[in-house]
Amino acid sequence: METIKLKLGPGKEALVGAMAVRNEEDREISLSVRGDGPVLRRDLIIDHSDADTPALKIYYLVTLMYMVPDSFSSLTDYFMKATAGMIETVPASVELVTEIGQLVIEEQYGPAHQLCFELLAFEEIAAQEQK
Repeated sequence: METIKLKLGPGKEALVGAMAVRNEEDREISLSVRGDGPVLRRDLIIDHSDADTPALKIYYLVTLMYMVPDSFSSLTDYFMKATAGMIETVPASVELVTEIGQLVIEEQYGPAHQLCFELLAFEEIAAQEQK
C-alpha cells in the first residue's frame, strides 16, 4: 500500500480516487493519503481542448488512464496516435515516449504520469531550439 504526501494551498483541490478534497483553510495543509488509488492535484488536470501539442495529448491521455484505470482499452488508439505524433514531431523523444508507453502497458499509470512532465519539458526545449 502506497502513502502519498499531498500538500494543498488555501482553496486548492485534489482528486483522491473518485472524490474531490478541498482545502478550506487559509493556510497550506498536508495530507497523507494511503492506498492504491489515484491521487492528483486538480491544477494538474487539463481539459481535452488544452491538449494542443503532441506531449500535451499524451499527458491528457495518461491522466485519464491514471484517474480511470479501466479506460485504457478505450484510449489505446488515441494513445498510439499521440505517441506517433510526438515521435514524428520530436524524434529525439522516442526513448522517453517508449518508457511512458511501457509503463502504460504495465498499468503503472502514476509513474507514467510523472514521466509526462519530463516529456512536456522535452517538447518545450525542442520547440525553443527550432526557433
